[in-house]
This record gives sequence, structure tokens and C-alpha cells, in this order.
Amino acid sequence: MATFQAQVESLTSLSASDTDELSQFLKDGVIDVTNRWLAIRPQDIELFIRVSGEQTANDSLALNGVKIINVVREDGTNNQWRNCRKISPALQYDVTDVDSLNYASKINPAYTLLHNGKVNVFPSAAVGGADSFKVYYVNNEPTDLTNNAALIHSHSDVQYFPADKVYLVSMYAGIKLLQATMGSSVISLTSVPPDVPTLSTVSFSETNSLSITTTTPTAISLTTVDYTGLSSDEDTGSVDDVTPTTVDISGAPEPAYNGNAVVGLADGTLTVDMQDTPLSVTDLAINAVPPDVPALTSISYSGPGASDASLTAVAAGGVLGSTTQPSYNDSVASTALALVTDTIVQANNFIDDNEDVELASAKLSEVQAKINEANLIIQNELNEFNEENIKYQASVQESMAEFQSQNQINLQNASNSNDRLLQNAAQDAKVIVDSNAQAIQKYQTEIAEYQAEVNTEVQEWQANTTKDLQVWQQINAMALQEHSARMQDALNLFNEQNVEYQAEVQEKVQQAQILNQESIQNMQKALQIAIRDADKSQEHQVQEKIQDMQAIIADNQRKITQYQAEAQHYATQVNEDVQAYTSQLQGDVQQMQADLAANQNLLAKYQAEISEYQAEVAAETQEQSVKMQQYQLLYTQLKAEYDQAFMIAAPQQQAGA
Repeated sequence: MATFQAQVESLTSLSASDTDELSQFLKDGVIDVTNRWLAIRPQDIELFIRVSGEQTANDSLALNGVKIINVVREDGTNNQWRNCRKISPALQYDVTDVDSLNYASKINPAYTLLHNGKVNVFPSAAVGGADSFKVYYVNNEPTDLTNNAALIHSHSDVQYFPADKVYLVSMYAGIKLLQATMGSSVISLTSVPPDVPTLSTVSFSETNSLSITTTTPTAISLTTVDYTGLSSDEDTGSVDDVTPTTVDISGAPEPAYNGNAVVGLADGTLTVDMQDTPLSVTDLAINAVPPDVPALTSISYSGPGASDASLTAVAAGGVLGSTTQPSYNDSVASTALALVTDTIVQANNFIDDNEDVELASAKLSEVQAKINEANLIIQNELNEFNEENIKYQASVQESMAEFQSQNQINLQNASNSNDRLLQNAAQDAKVIVDSNAQAIQKYQTEIAEYQAEVNTEVQEWQANTTKDLQVWQQINAMALQEHSARMQDALNLFNEQNVEYQAEVQEKVQQAQILNQESIQNMQKALQIAIRDADKSQEHQVQEKIQDMQAIIADNQRKITQYQAEAQHYATQVNEDVQAYTSQLQGDVQQMQADLAANQNLLAKYQAEISEYQAEVAAETQEQSVKMQQYQLLYTQLKAEYDQAFMIAAPQQQAGA
């Protein structure tokens, strides 16, 4: 046979994970079935009977208020058991008094319950194997049939319990399991709402401003020599007529890259100001408040127990006779016996002491009369006792009739009460089910409204954010375009100025070279004249001047070469600095665009997670709602079947009663 756990799980389609709780439900089920069955069918009490072990002393057995069926005691012979009548604790002495009508002997024993419900028998129990007692009672400690162990979920049968009612125990445990499950199944969502994404602050900042690090080359001054010593008629002049002339090219406008023309990103001189951060983009905040999870009411119903059907105490009535128990006055017999005894003593005295036979015979005749008188007195007392007993028995019969009638009425009332209780319980359960259904429906509606509000807020935020980002991107794109154009204009201007400057420098250099060449030619002429005239002194001076001029020319050439190199380096460095700045600026723009793209991805992911979460919440709510409805339906069905079993066994109401 399947275990109780398997039976309960089959009935409820639930998994009984808390086996200790299930074991307690089974024990409670045995007690509930026992009490309810005996309330409507007390004649079936033997179906639930259990017997104690043999007790050899009073106050040794406490049954904790169980219903006792019989107490039996050995009559002095082993295993020869006599039924014990129940007495009030007030008679515990009388049952030990041999002269009392309540005296309890071994063949007519009695029992009572004293402190803590302990059983005491009279005559008292004793060791030895022939004076023990034992108690038959309705079992209140559910055990299994196989091992007589405390009932648990893994057992499949019940001891001291009718086999055809074991299925009711499984049903009771199933009802309680459903009730416990519904009580603990407050709607709880396992779905976790997605975290609101933390968006990176999108801002544009130049990591490196444009800076021309190279130095403008220093303008050079070229030295020229001018010789005027030769006249037109080729006279030799004085050597002192040779004078150097400086050709100054510093007047040529040197080119310089004007960085001030492209600092609009920082100083606000652009037509459209660059925006560091989006205009009004804020973090997403959901203002919609999720609805409170409803607290569902579990259905609980405790069926009527044994206390719901009360027994009427048997009390002698006064309609047909006396309400007083008859008592035999044994003092009358003692008085009569004393009279007879006194007369016999007198007769013996006449015979023994006086040897008067006649007087003795007369006394003996008197003895017989006394005996007859005593018999008459005793008979009269017996007649009175019998008369009182007849009246008392009539009263007892009357009370028994009233008792049986009243108990039948009580049983019928209990049955009617059970019917009313079941109807009321069914109506209450329906009210609770309807209330739970309304709460669940309201919660589902509120969840749908909450989801709609969240969707609206997210969509509104996305629309506003997208709009602000687009405006911000457009403004910054315009600012960057203007900035790039200004920077390119400044670079073009520099290059143009540099070309003009280089041309002017080249022109002045050529002029200096021409002048110097003319001076050298003049000096050469002067040298030739000096040689012709054999003017050694002048020849020597001219040669020195020629050497000086050649040195000046060589130095000029060195300065020109150096200056050209510096000018070329300066132009190259300016172009490199501008190119590096442009590259860095593009990197900053790309980083800003990457931040924007990352935020967009986070928002798209969050929207997808929100949609998924809403779907999960709706699915879980629907699933738990369906489960609760299934639990309630199954609970109602099992409860109805369980109660129906007792209703069928209840006494049927008499027609017209």
C-alpha cells in the first residue's frame, strides 16, 4: 500500500516537503475522524478500542482524559476478569466498607478517576498476577499497525482504527496541507526587476588645446660691401672707398600662425556655442508605484468534535416514584435479634440455675414468639425496602426513558448542527474564495496599470532624451564644423604669408648678392689697376678687402642657409601642431559619440529587460492565481467528500420530527 505521503500528494497534487508537518496532520486526522465518528455513531466505539497493559497498583495509569470504554479487574484468579463499575470519587471510602451497599468486592469491583485522570480500582490492585487491572479506552495516540510506532508520513496503516476509515485520515491531511499551502501562498514574485542603467555623462571637452610649440625664426641681416673707388675714367681710388653696406630683410612681414582665431570652443566666440553636456538629459526615474501584493485569506474549518454532542446525566425522576435510592434499615433486624437473644438467655437461666422446667418451657414459648415478632419486624422492613425499591426502579426507568429520548434528540440536534455548520462553512468558504478572486483580479488590474505607466514613463523619457541628444549633437556638430573651418583658415593664411615672406626674403637676398657681386667686380678692377701701376701697397689693401668681402659673402650664405632651415622647420612644426590638434579633436568627438552609443545601447537593453520583466510578472501572477484557484477548488472538493462521509453515517431525521 502506498505511504500516507504518497496518498496525500496524489490527492492534492502537491509535494509535501515538510514531512514533520504532514505527520502532525495525519495524527490530527486520526483524532478528528475518531471524535466526529463517535459523535454521530457512539455505538461504534469498539472500532477504536485500545487496551492498556496490566496494572498492579493504583495511580499508575494516567490516560489524560481519553474516553474510557471499560475497566476490568482480576477477581483473585489470574486472567479471570470482572467488569468494574464506575463510581464517583466521593464513594472511594464506601467501596472499601464491607457494611456499605457500595462495597466493592473482587467479583463486583469498581473504579474511579482521581487526580490527573489516574485510574484507581477497588479493591486495590496488587502484584502477584491475580489482582491486576487493565483499561479499554478510545485510542488517542495514533500509531502504525506494523510497528506500533508513532504515526508518521512514511506509514500506510493505523492501529486501533477501523481500516475502512483510514482513507479519511489521508483526506484530512490533504485538506490541511492545502489549507497550509494556501495560507503561505501569498503572491510573491520571483522575477527581479532590471536595474535602472547608470548612463555615462555625455560631455565634450578638449583634452588638448591648440598650442604652437615652435619658435618663430629670428630675422637675419645680410652685410653687403659697396666699392666706389673706381671712377668712370678708371682712376684708382683709395682703398678707403670700399665700404660695407648692410642689407636688412627684417622689414619683411614674418608669417605667424594666429591661434587666437580658432579658440572659439573655449571663449564662446563661435556663432553657435559648444554645449558640454546634453541640454536636459536626466537619469531615468520611474514615478509609477507598484501595487501592494494582496494578502489572501486561507479557508479554515474545524468540524464538530465529540464535545458538540452532549449526554444527559441519568437522574431519577419524581413522576412515577421516589428520587431517593432505597436503603434497608438493618438496625431493625439487630433490635429483633437482641430481643430473641435476651429471652433465650432468661430461659437458659431457668434451666441451669433454677432447674425450673416449666418456667423454662414458658420462656422457650416466649422465645418463639419473639422470633416470630422479629421475623415480622424484619419482613415489614423488607416490605418497606421493596416498596421503596419498586418506586425507585420506576423512577430509574422513567429517567432512562427520558435519557434515551433526550440523547436521541441531542444526536439529532448534533446532526442538524453539523448540517448547519457544513452549510455555513461552505458559504463562508465561498465568500472567502470570491473575496480572494476579487483581490487577485484587482491586483492583476493594478499590475497591468502599473506596467502601462512604467511603459509610458520609459517611452516619454526615451523620446525626450533622444530629442535632446539630437539637438545637442546638431549644435555641437555645427560648432565643431565652424571651429574646424576657422582652424583651416588660420593655417591657410599662415601658409600664404609664409610664401610671401619667403619670396620677399629671397628677393632681398638676391639683391644683396647682386650688390656684393658688383662690389667684388669693382674690387677686382681696382686690383688689376693696382697691379698694372705696380702699386704694391694698394694691391695688398685691395686683396685684403676682397678677402673681407668674400668672408662677408660666405657668412651671408651661412646665415641664409640657417634662416631658410629655421623657416622651413617653423612652417613644418606649425602644420604638425595643427594636424595633431585636429587628430586629438577628432578623437574627443569620437569618444563623445562612443559615450552616446553606449548610453543608447544601455537604454535599449533596459527597455528589453523591462518588457521581459513585465511579461514574467504577468506570467507569474497568472500562474499563482490559477494555482490558488486550483487549491481552493480541490480544498472544497476534498472537504465536501470528507464531511459527506460523516453526514452519511449520521442518524437520519425522523419524518415529522
